[in-house]
Amino acid sequence: MSHADIICAYGDRGTRCATALTQETGERVDPEAVYKWREHNRIPAPYWSAFVASAKRLNIPGVTLEALAANAPIRQRPAA
Repeated sequence: MSHADIICAYGDRGTRCATALTQETGERVDPEAVYKWREHNRIPAPYWSAFVASAKRLNIPGVTLEALAANAPIRQRPAA
């Protein structure tokens, strides 16, 4: 399950996901940020725990820290 698939599992482009993360973290998560995460297929690591907790609460299967780590895109740093 890719990071984009995980976001889509919440049922839309990212608004429901942003709402669930806002509830989980207690801080507003901007839906526009979630749209970008989906487009880039990359959920920032600081949000992984909130994704796992909200997915568990909403009965979305397959969202684990292991799945997020296994499917995290490798960021390449520019050559010096």
